[in-house]
Amino acid sequence: MLQHLAASLRRASSKRRFVLVDAAAGKGYLGLAAAQFLLEPRAAPYEVVLLERDPQRVAQALDAAARLGLPSVRGVVADVDDAGAYPEAPSLVVALHACGDASDAVLRRSAAARAQAVCVVPCCVPGDSGAARRARTLREALGLPRSAPIERRLVHAVLDGSRLLALEAAGYEAQAVEVFAPTVSPYNVALVGRRVGDPLAIARAQAALAALDLDAEPSHGR
Repeated sequence: MLQHLAASLRRASSKRRFVLVDAAAGKGYLGLAAAQFLLEPRAAPYEVVLLERDPQRVAQALDAAARLGLPSVRGVVADVDDAGAYPEAPSLVVALHACGDASDAVLRRSAAARAQAVCVVPCCVPGDSGAARRARTLREALGLPRSAPIERRLVHAVLDGSRLLALEAAGYEAQAVEVFAPTVSPYNVALVGRRVGDPLAIARAQAALAALDLDAEPSHGR
């Protein structure tokens, strides 16, 4: 995650304040590490926004920031799907293991805030999600055996693929990359986007999302 942040820093202007949003921050480990090891040594203006709905965790994170001597860290107590919690056009929004549809909310709100870049590592997926239904339909259509590990992988492939398409439809150049070994966590794929605004890519992604149709109601009789 810090490597992707460092890549965003290399692209950023040293004269413009770098604004990092750590969404679903928990105790702020990622945002604080970024501030201490990457942003402070850069000797350029920056701000780290720790976005977390648990006020106790925000207080703990801000206490840690004070002890580390990081004055440019602030906390926002809000849900990640709260549009007003995101600053306008942040330099980078990150989220590490935001559970369930929280990852989708971070991606959606980041795009709406016109974030210059985003890096989200999704976590668990609800079994009744549109991606889960679409994965079951695909498995049946392909004649694959009903196996929990196979279906779980299909669900993640469908969901993360649709998330990349959503980023592209919002004007981002997007890719999926492994950020650490699966032995650390099976949820080790980062969805990385950089805002480029390519109209042809946007149109292609919108068409692909419409064809995927994850919001469709499940067919009766299945």
